[in-house]
Amino acid sequence: MEPINRLRWPASSRNGGRHQIGTLAGIKSESPAGLRATAAALRNDPSPAAAHLAVLYDNLADFREVARLERDHIENLRATLAGDAALAYVPYLAHDVYDFGALHEVGRHLFDTVPVQ
Repeated sequence: MEPINRLRWPASSRNGGRHQIGTLAGIKSESPAGLRATAAALRNDPSPAAAHLAVLYDNLADFREVARLERDHIENLRATLAGDAALAYVPYLAHDVYDFGALHEVGRHLFDTVPVQ
């Protein structure tokens, strides 16, 4: 693996042209297992930047794992309720809820009449 400080962001056509988290480290999967494998590979690079990035990849893997567990729990709850109660899922937001715009975003998740798949 090339040292992290020599790598450049490659061109990306995914996600509206934004770079993906895995492009810099060359990962093929953004699953928790893929993220942990990337973190392990980064630990072979002696640079402080690679060590810091490895910690971040492990942290993201943890978030992905918790999100999957929460989705599984919600689906079990949905099956248990069997339509007896309304159930809404509010995903982890990239920002705190501290103003009316963010509160409106939460409200869209809670009260939107279009079912989420």
